[in-house]
Amino acid sequence: MKDQAVEHLKIAVTKVNWFSTYRVHHRVADSFRRGRIFLLGDAAHQPTPGIMWSIKPPPHRHEFAPTVFRYGIFCIGFAAANDPLTSRESVRLEIVPICSRSLNRRQSLAKFALVRRSSARRELDTTVLNIELTLASIIQGVALYFLIDNARNVVALRDLRSTAYVAAGLCVIFIFWSRSIIHTLTLIAWPLEFGHNFFYIACTLGESVLFTCIGRPKAWFGLSTAYAAVVWLLFLYDLRLLRTRAREACTDAELRLYGAATADQWLNIRLLIPALFAFNLACLIAIYLRPVLFLNRGAHYYLCAAQAAGFVVYLWYVTRFFATLAPLIAATREE
Repeated sequence: MKDQAVEHLKIAVTKVNWFSTYRVHHRVADSFRRGRIFLLGDAAHQPTPGIMWSIKPPPHRHEFAPTVFRYGIFCIGFAAANDPLTSRESVRLEIVPICSRSLNRRQSLAKFALVRRSSARRELDTTVLNIELTLASIIQGVALYFLIDNARNVVALRDLRSTAYVAAGLCVIFIFWSRSIIHTLTLIAWPLEFGHNFFYIACTLGESVLFTCIGRPKAWFGLSTAYAAVVWLLFLYDLRLLRTRAREACTDAELRLYGAATADQWLNIRLLIPALFAFNLACLIAIYLRPVLFLNRGAHYYLCAAQAAGFVVYLWYVTRFFATLAPLIAATREE
């Protein structure tokens, strides 16, 4: 129980023999009938356990009860009845509003005792969120500095073919920044996750070193392979944080949000990042096996152009994914 609740109720908890955790939820059917089908009991509502409540029957229950209990067929919470229209209307018009009011009262009690909804927790969540957003932007700004510094040589020498390397590097920054922003808005909350941020800093170091290898295909694709491996580990590491947030989810919007984030996480782990790793490794092997073709004749530019094209496709996927998450993120903030 929340400390403020204990103080407000003026009680002293001296010993806890047993406790259980559960997700706070409040659901009620819009209507308790459809034709000859009635919803009763748990089929009509799903309250959070621990706080008892009841539904007051309609005033003329003497009309409703004989109809249902005489003609109804009960099967795990619902009844099919051949009853008069008046009884069906009484259920729809009188029980549903009473049930809704009961849920509203229960919701107020649940929110009072819910730790993660406290103002102090929200303040901590906001602080951590601001730290993550600032860190993601600053470290990608550092990587951009190295890309700009090395891109100047390409422009000065008018080496148009090397612009493929610059384009690929720019896509790497776009992708990492957008993924980090989506991750922050979706999952980041108190407490601050140090391991996740250490991975961010390590990836930025890899990007900065990678951008110094523009025009050097062996070093470029070698470091790209290593960078893909580190990103792969980052996605695996973030699964732990994702599972923690999913366990803490208490609304339908949060469940849908973390469900979509989990599906995207596994898609990257099982398909997208392994494909990136395999492509870079294949390019590196091809350069070592056919140096005349890829180094002397300049075919490595085509490899880098293909890499940049793949990054553009993945960046398009990331923007579409965020468009899907945006309304869910807004819904979780409103709740």
